[in-house]
Amino acid sequence: LGRWQDVLADVGECDVILADPPYAERTHAGFRSGSDANLDDVAKTPHRIAYDPIGEADVALFVAAWMPRVRWWAVLFGDHMSFRRWEAAWEAAGWTTFAPVLWLKGNAPPRFAGDGPQSAAEYLCVARPPHRVRDHSSRPGWYDVRAQASNGVVGTKDVSGLRRILSDYTRPGDLVVDPYAGTATVGQACIETGRRYIGSECDPETYAKGLRR
Repeated sequence: LGRWQDVLADVGECDVILADPPYAERTHAGFRSGSDANLDDVAKTPHRIAYDPIGEADVALFVAAWMPRVRWWAVLFGDHMSFRRWEAAWEAAGWTTFAPVLWLKGNAPPRFAGDGPQSAAEYLCVARPPHRVRDHSSRPGWYDVRAQASNGVVGTKDVSGLRRILSDYTRPGDLVVDPYAGTATVGQACIETGRRYIGSECDPETYAKGLRR
């Protein structure tokens, strides 16, 4: 429990970072969910977001802190705005980035304020260090998943989809670090697939849900 900068400071080398960080300011400012209201009331019903949006300075700090410690891959969820920041930061650090990998949610709720297309896609920013990684071969460009029940936490991910990501970017026994653990869906997927896991979460209520998971 705590900020990753504090509680994960003593984590040395890891194999992969897999995380769902906060998204950009635009998403946080306009986030609405249709899951708990009729469409006519959606704009009046903000969904709880317990975190500040991620800014350019936050992204730069994260990349500077973790780049020397990650051996193989960084796989980070984001919206279309934060993806640009992650891409620029990883490339500035000498890492190789790729076109956005799509996380497609087939039964996603209506778009934030209910006034646009369904919010059915999120992006994964995938990056690797300058050296060619093990089993350097093609990976899927999308993951087709169902929308996960949130348990009252924005950002909760479908565990079956996370298991597929782990099968593509990790091996059994690898150490996976999630500095934005939320309700520990990545942790569950790691346990189920024989990966080692370290995660941190700064919100006490969300952390408690992760422990129960």
